[in-house]
Amino acid sequence: MKNCKNVELSNLWIFFATDLAIYFAGCENVDIYGIKMRTYIDGISPDNCKNVRIHDCDIEAGDDALVFKSSYTLNKLDICKDIRVWNCKIKSRAYCVKFGTETNGGFEDIIMEDIYMYDTRICGFSIMSSDGAVIDNIVLRNVKMVNVNTPIFLHLGKRMRGPSGQEIGRIRNVWIENVEATGPYGPYEIVPSQYPYYQANDWWQDRKVYAQQWGTPEMEERRENWQITSNICGLKGIPLENITLKNVHLELDGGVQEFETNVKEDAPDYPETFGYGWILPAKGIYFRYVDGLTLDNVTVTTLRPDVREDFVFEKVENLTVRV
Repeated sequence: MKNCKNVELSNLWIFFATDLAIYFAGCENVDIYGIKMRTYIDGISPDNCKNVRIHDCDIEAGDDALVFKSSYTLNKLDICKDIRVWNCKIKSRAYCVKFGTETNGGFEDIIMEDIYMYDTRICGFSIMSSDGAVIDNIVLRNVKMVNVNTPIFLHLGKRMRGPSGQEIGRIRNVWIENVEATGPYGPYEIVPSQYPYYQANDWWQDRKVYAQQWGTPEMEERRENWQITSNICGLKGIPLENITLKNVHLELDGGVQEFETNVKEDAPDYPETFGYGWILPAKGIYFRYVDGLTLDNVTVTTLRPDVREDFVFEKVENLTVRV
């Protein structure tokens, strides 16, 4: 759907869609609820939409499950704004909730709450600005994650795919509250990623997925240290601004005994949780280039002994930590 107003999608079962299951661009006043879906690629995708409500949905996606976009598909820069998401159950082969990767315009005033994320290969909650988007006033609260690889990933990048002349974006005023992530990560069944791969019977498209089996020899060698640290990173000279984590509890696999303390400066153009390295110097959350960071009752435990600190703060200004 494009440029539609006053849309309601409710009480639908969408099983084994071969492309994006629900995609809407430039729409206003949208209600989506009571959806149960099993899709080979993305689940629900608002793109430059305003006044949207998504609730009481059960999403299982072979790629990203609930993915906010601000692309150039309508040949103009626009924004996702005034969006509420609540009471959803989400499972993904990639990201449960994701801002990006198409981030040309912006995102503003988005609240997500009372969400259950489970059995997810890459990441639970991710905010990315890689193509110039300004992302402002995002709230995530009352979330339970079970068997999710990287719980939290905030990334400011400079891929800059889209119209020329764009400046690097911003991420500011993000509030993450009442989040509990529990491990360890184990195998689970899920729909395949992308129908052509499923038809071709690629071995890694088997319904049973392991974090350490991503189809590369490198991952096979990393069976004992599969988990990517949550990381919240801006760029040199362009920090993330005003990031708050309150009542966040992470139970992680752990087990790392040796690690590299120096983290590379530049991540790949395409943003991923492992862009700064497979094993980061924090076992809980690695922070870099943040101005205005508050941690209020944020705890980390590991199921196996791990020599790393819970948190690492590099080039972080105006830091507040409350126990």
